[in-house]
Amino acid sequence: MSDLYTLPIAARPAHPTPLRNRLLFFPIVLAGGLAILGVQACFVPIGLLSRGWSACKRLLSVRNQGTWLESVYEWGLKRTKQMFGMLLILVTVLFAPTTITLTSDASIPLNDILVRPDPGNKHGLTYLKLPTDLVIMSNHQAYLDWIFIWILGHLSVTPGNAKGREYRHGSRSLIILLKRSLKWIPLLGWGMQFYRFIFLARSWALDRTNLSIALRDLATRARRGAGLWVLIFPEGTITSDDERAKSVRYARKEGVPDFVNLLHPRSTGLLFILRTLIPQINTLRLLDITIGYPGVARGGYAQEWYGLTSVFIKGIAPPTINMHLRLVNLHGEVIPGVTDETGKDAPKDDDTPSDTTPLLNQHDQGERITAGPPHPSRVPGVASEQQAREFNVWLRRRWGDKEALLDRFTTTGGFAVPPRGDNGDAVVDEVEKRGLVQGPPVVIPIGLW
Repeated sequence: MSDLYTLPIAARPAHPTPLRNRLLFFPIVLAGGLAILGVQACFVPIGLLSRGWSACKRLLSVRNQGTWLESVYEWGLKRTKQMFGMLLILVTVLFAPTTITLTSDASIPLNDILVRPDPGNKHGLTYLKLPTDLVIMSNHQAYLDWIFIWILGHLSVTPGNAKGREYRHGSRSLIILLKRSLKWIPLLGWGMQFYRFIFLARSWALDRTNLSIALRDLATRARRGAGLWVLIFPEGTITSDDERAKSVRYARKEGVPDFVNLLHPRSTGLLFILRTLIPQINTLRLLDITIGYPGVARGGYAQEWYGLTSVFIKGIAPPTINMHLRLVNLHGEVIPGVTDETGKDAPKDDDTPSDTTPLLNQHDQGERITAGPPHPSRVPGVASEQQAREFNVWLRRRWGDKEALLDRFTTTGGFAVPPRGDNGDAVVDEVEKRGLVQGPPVVIPIGLW
């Protein structure tokens, strides 16, 4: 079974399901999920009390700087996110053991972010020091993507105090943008609402105000030191025949070449997020992740090789998850449509939280929108048509870099492995010309934390 991952699921010969996976996967996932939901339920009354107290202070025109109730609620929210990260790692170790192989370019040298265990510590794990305030954009290859990005966040820790006794995992502040339909999945949807995940209807008229309120709330908390990781997949979905056809039609409409390994990204949501958060968070960075799965042919759909059932039930896991990292300093680099204009007319929010804990809202924010679009001054993240076009060109160029990386990956099996000519010499490809990779890859074991 060691090389079955190189074949699409439909082409694999019949093979037995590992007994451990068949008997234990669902009980462990169900027990772990229910335990986390139980802990979350203990903090819901505290969240309700916090919202009620904040509402009273607003009625009395008292500036709201947060309360100990809010601090307790935040503590519970972050710890349950960490618990879910631990559950993902446990499930991966038991049923789909694999590793993460990292590469990067000059913007984020791996030696600067890797913390290796002491030589005498046989049980120590390698962990990462990634920035605490990030917007993360990634290509979307398979439904596994968010799992391993969450694990990457769990492995990214920074000391929480001078004595180093408290560590803050990146996964504690992770926010994922999801389809609104996922909000109503029993149990799972409740947990995601508790985590303040942002649910989108994919209708900009409905999503804009809801997204603005949620981002301002998250920015306020980030400025207080809570950290913020916002994950968005600009492609909107994984690659498939239907989505490939849409991407081809879009390319023809815009008069640009279509991608082979990717879908054309949708820029509206990412542009709005950046324009809203950059003026409010001085330490914000953009982490650009390119994910590659071994064995997937050029132009193939990774989901046809690595479905959730195939990986965690059948036990056919990728031997490693390849992630290429690039970091953009949003306050030091010019991004058309974003950092060239953002900040001049986008006012910073004050320190008053908007109390938009999704689990505690009685009505959906998107359902309270009045007729007509909000006034631009109330939604500072809105870009002009010219800015949107410029940012779209910039984002498409970044996706062109991803296409070059994936072309190399499908040819050589790695982002850092240059292709070879007939005589065995390294070939200068687009990755080399653009300087997209620097240094050798680093393998990060996924182990119990």
